[in-house]
Amino acid sequence: MLVVSRGAALSYSAAGRVRSLALAAAALGGWLVLADFQVHYFDFIGHTGGCAHETFRTAAEEPKSTALKIILRHRGPGRTWIVAGQYWNLWPLRYLSWRAKEEICVVSPQEAAGRADFQRAAACGQVWHVEFAGSDALSQARVALAGRTVEQWSIADSSGQPTVCVLHATGPAPDLPPEGP
Repeated sequence: MLVVSRGAALSYSAAGRVRSLALAAAALGGWLVLADFQVHYFDFIGHTGGCAHETFRTAAEEPKSTALKIILRHRGPGRTWIVAGQYWNLWPLRYLSWRAKEEICVVSPQEAAGRADFQRAAACGQVWHVEFAGSDALSQARVALAGRTVEQWSIADSSGQPTVCVLHATGPAPDLPPEGP
């Protein structure tokens, strides 16, 4: 491709038929590169979900966006907390939820630790966890939710393999007494 682009640049100084041929060859070369990229990148990811790091595995709708839609559809009234222990989930979820920043707080487990408002939200079922399927962070989220009833959604990539999991604990934590009237 470098040779084609260099030839196109030199052809600008040429005149007549040589210039036209060089520009046509450069345009054809550019279209061939774009077609190759479509087939070997976008089509590959569309069929397989990708074989790279889990953050690059995708589907027709981005799994992190799907996770946020699930949370928004099923959350109750009040502020919703989303805990994401992995950088590649934390920052996309923060980005995707920025318009609702007064209603949704996306934090890492370290940021949530020790916060009284987070603990109250957890006791009221207003905390959701979003982690990559099969990851250590997902295992840690399950440990943190041990003893509680947990709803789980699994979001698949284009190949049908689970890529992102959403966990939501319902009911009070086992060490907290239920609130009375």
